[in-house]
Amino acid sequence: MNIKIKKIEREDQLEIPELSIREAVINAICHRDYSIIGSSTKIDIFNDRLEIISPGNLPVGITLDELGQGASEIRNKLIAKAFRRFGYMEKLGTGISRMLSLCHKAGVPLPIFEEPGRYFKVTFFRRKDINIEFENNIIEQIKKSKEMKAKELSNILNVHPNTILNYLRVMIDNGIIEKIDKGPNVRYRLKL
Repeated sequence: MNIKIKKIEREDQLEIPELSIREAVINAICHRDYSIIGSSTKIDIFNDRLEIISPGNLPVGITLDELGQGASEIRNKLIAKAFRRFGYMEKLGTGISRMLSLCHKAGVPLPIFEEPGRYFKVTFFRRKDINIEFENNIIEQIKKSKEMKAKELSNILNVHPNTILNYLRVMIDNGIIEKIDKGPNVRYRLKL
């Protein structure tokens, strides 16, 4: 969790965007399959991730590949209607894309959507520990040149090449940058 001071009070910022978690929890409650008796919606928190699991697979006609592209099927119409009325749901078919966008903007890895057995699972990953200020310096340098080699970053930021490589690996894991090419031609660019 990060802390920002604004005015008198401090502001706590979650590692995973709060609105992404909110969207996933609302979807888990609203779209779960209530005909599966004895199962419940679960939120599991681990050191490196947060998992939200709800009973039931995606509704017939929607695939994992279509998530985030506006596809929507209401399984529980009364719950969806109540959620919309009380301001918990917005326009149908926009939640997943909003989740992905918020995670991307926050620089955290994008969530993974899965259907293990008779369940639907969303996994959010926490950022690995990293010096945010130094990471921002790397991002700024890559932005200027569009693509950069690790050695160029090492020279510009005046740090050992292994330090840069460690940061680049973490930034790749966190979905911030991507590697292009192989061997001595490896370059890094911001992930779109």
